[in-house]
Amino acid sequence: MASKGGKKNQKRFATPRVRKQKVKEGKWAIRSIPGPFSKKNSIPLGFLLRDLLGVGRNAREAKVALGKGLVSVNGRVRKDYRFPIGFFDVVSIEGMEKDYRLVFDLHGRLEAKEIEKKKKKSKLCRVENKKTTSKGRMQLVTNDGRSIFVEKKIDLKAGDSIEIELPSQKILRTLKMEKGAKAFIVGGKHAGEKSVIREIKPGSLESPRLVKLKAGSKEFETTAENVFVTGEEN
Repeated sequence: MASKGGKKNQKRFATPRVRKQKVKEGKWAIRSIPGPFSKKNSIPLGFLLRDLLGVGRNAREAKVALGKGLVSVNGRVRKDYRFPIGFFDVVSIEGMEKDYRLVFDLHGRLEAKEIEKKKKKSKLCRVENKKTTSKGRMQLVTNDGRSIFVEKKIDLKAGDSIEIELPSQKILRTLKMEKGAKAFIVGGKHAGEKSVIREIKPGSLESPRLVKLKAGSKEFETTAENVFVTGEEN
């Protein structure tokens, strides 16, 4: 018997923790399609427009705005209301003349922060993997599903961050995961906190790499996958 494929419906009570979903206001929620982010760390574009930004009173009105090409994500027009968007994505809405960047709040949920026009032209990405192709080029795989090819070798490793130009993906600068670097916590009980790296403890086959951080007068540890190097406080 052939496979039926993925489910098309999503109940509100089963939505990931990353959504600010009001579970008692209805039964169904928008379900994300496969894309650059997994379902557990992203929200559908239609949910952002309708529920977080109030672009339209319902999903139908949000779909109209998308169908007219008024909404772009990271410099590219997106028309599917189920398209998944995640941490540090830049969403621009034509007509409203507003630009937003997605960040985590202190409860580990994604929210949209309005940004200046000049800041919508770049985005930070975390390097998840690095390898050399058969043609000698360096390939960087980032947290938002990008594959960036670099002609010249760059001193980068998994956990480091890069700032790219949108939508060209040109690398503007690199940020190392090292002592003294500023970071944003994207997972665990400290999600949403801004901190400074104090120490990096190497991992092993049995245990992950740990990072010791300081946020104000508080010090804590978390796994390296929860740390996103930003290189700046804001």
